[in-house]
Amino acid sequence: MSYLRPLVSIFIASLPFGPEEDLEQVYHHLQETLRTIGVKQNDALSIVLLGQIGSIQLDLLLFEQARLSFDEALRLGYDEATGYASSCSLAWIGKGMLCLYTGMREEAEKHLQQGLALGKGYSFYFSLYAQLALAEFYIVTNRHEEAVRLLRDAGKQAYEYDVTSIDDRFIEAMYAMAQRRVGDIPALEMWVQKHQEKETLQCAPFDLFVLEERQALGYYQMTGQLEKAASLYTSLQVELKLKHRLLLSIILSMEYGVFEPQQVNLPKSQINEKHISVLQELYGVKQEVEEQLLTDREQEVLQLIGKGYMNKEIAHMMNITERTVKWHASKVYEKLQVTTRTEAVAEARTLGIL
Repeated sequence: MSYLRPLVSIFIASLPFGPEEDLEQVYHHLQETLRTIGVKQNDALSIVLLGQIGSIQLDLLLFEQARLSFDEALRLGYDEATGYASSCSLAWIGKGMLCLYTGMREEAEKHLQQGLALGKGYSFYFSLYAQLALAEFYIVTNRHEEAVRLLRDAGKQAYEYDVTSIDDRFIEAMYAMAQRRVGDIPALEMWVQKHQEKETLQCAPFDLFVLEERQALGYYQMTGQLEKAASLYTSLQVELKLKHRLLLSIILSMEYGVFEPQQVNLPKSQINEKHISVLQELYGVKQEVEEQLLTDREQEVLQLIGKGYMNKEIAHMMNITERTVKWHASKVYEKLQVTTRTEAVAEARTLGIL
């Protein structure tokens, strides 16, 4: 926060974005503030306000209103000659995420890149926000290497600016999301253990709290700790609904694998069936077929073992750590009831899965 220009910094610091705030209350507060100050051309405060309002409208499933807010912010300030172009960073980021949620991936990446470019020239806060949004884009669109490179860059900047542990935790949680999506369970387990050792999460921003808990929930599911997963999912949904975090609630249910279309009251929102389909593709969990003995990841490791590749080679080919390869291999041995690579290959061929 302290890296923003003085006027915007004072305003942002006064907003009620504490961990206990209801998003609808914040939304109405911002709208009232915008009505009070009025919308002005090339005014940094108006532009940032509209960007924030649009971001909240996204979370409230007011997609069309969000688009209008972002476009208005860009109309007011996107002029390099005025010197206010950088204050449009939030609007570009929000517009990028809106495009992602509506299935326009190329436009989403372009807008997020624009938001990052402008944020770097404005403040560390906006720059980090843009990097995390772009990292999420890369993760959910299966561009893992680009996500990791971006997060490493964010970590270096955080170190240079000597930022708080909260910023570091955001970056680490995004790493955990990437690890979860590629099935790097050993690395995710290390993060979960570190996450659980923290004294308290109550002082953290609500967005960080939810981001971290989502990754822990995914870990519990992936490792068969279903009671823990169910308990955490229920408590998270209660928190999200109390604070009117509607979009996050949908994403959480999709990641957990229990989303039902009737969960969304379409007539009262601006999200349609196409948006739901896109979100399902981005965040939905691929359910394992009950008759399927091995997961897709385990099957891939087994295929490469069958071709004679060693763990180090498999790790490089699958873009995961060697330790993760060993973990998947151990699960294959366990399920096939064997103890060696040779036995695993022979048994898999007998069963017709190799």
